[in-house]
Amino acid sequence: MASDDLSIYVYKGEWGLPSIDLDCLKALMFIKLTGAPVEIKISNGVIWSPNGILPYLQHKGRKIAGFQKIIHYLNNLGYTLKDEAAATSMEVDEGFVRLNLYPYFQYLLWCPENIDKTRAIYAHRIQFPLNFYTPKKYLQRAENTIQQICGFSFDDPIAKHDIAEIAAKAKQCLNLLEERITPEGWLGDNTPGMVDCTIYAFCSILINHKMPNNSLQVHLQQCPKLTKYVQRITKKYFEKEAFSSMKKEENTPKSSSKEYYTAEQEKEQREVRKRYIVSAFVATISMAVFAILKEIKISARYDDEEVPQFEFEGDYVDEGEEGGE
Repeated sequence: MASDDLSIYVYKGEWGLPSIDLDCLKALMFIKLTGAPVEIKISNGVIWSPNGILPYLQHKGRKIAGFQKIIHYLNNLGYTLKDEAAATSMEVDEGFVRLNLYPYFQYLLWCPENIDKTRAIYAHRIQFPLNFYTPKKYLQRAENTIQQICGFSFDDPIAKHDIAEIAAKAKQCLNLLEERITPEGWLGDNTPGMVDCTIYAFCSILINHKMPNNSLQVHLQQCPKLTKYVQRITKKYFEKEAFSSMKKEENTPKSSSKEYYTAEQEKEQREVRKRYIVSAFVATISMAVFAILKEIKISARYDDEEVPQFEFEGDYVDEGEEGGE
């Protein structure tokens, strides 16, 4: 059994969700469904992650990065969900959902119409200066997937973006899920499995992420059972972790009065601001140097390993590294 020092670091949420990221949501869902005693820590410190992105798990001085590695580690500690792949009679499993939803999901997040919106969502949840660099990793992951499956690049003219097949498969998959799922239960029966982690992660983002071009969001408006399924899970399992910046802004009182300072107070305020600027400059330079050294270390690992062709997850296990947020 796991000890109490298990922690998982994930990106802050948005749209009333516990996180903005697909793998973070899948990992959080797995933790909630299995009851694993993992402390959920909201983090912007990708610099502390072995593969430079979130989520990562920390346990007894070890860091485990990448969704598959995290699940495998928790499985070894005794926290498991049913394996749909072992049930040959089950037509829809985790692999089926990911295969049919993932390509078009990636396209929608990072296509020319939506890239600025998606990049900003990640950048606002990553520590400076890596917030300028890390979103490119997700863009490259999406680019690799689209090039492999569809044969075009995001940089190609829109006329060459042949997405009809992956869009059709994604919509057919959602239709099938709408038929099989019930708002009160799980896919197929009342016992949750890995497929439920995957469905929740995909659909919660697609339903809530407001993008200029999100045809799957429009399609999901015609899937009331899936929508209620996502709402039920969010309310039941993630009421504490859910976050919405819009809700925070609405609850923030607006000040109607202006503060006035004497000449002496104004001089003191200028001195304080100068110290802040100098401190921020020194901290930024130090962080940038550390980030460069960290990326060199990660890149060296990439060079020595074979990158999976379909979905790159960058899974690593670091021994004996202590981290922070």
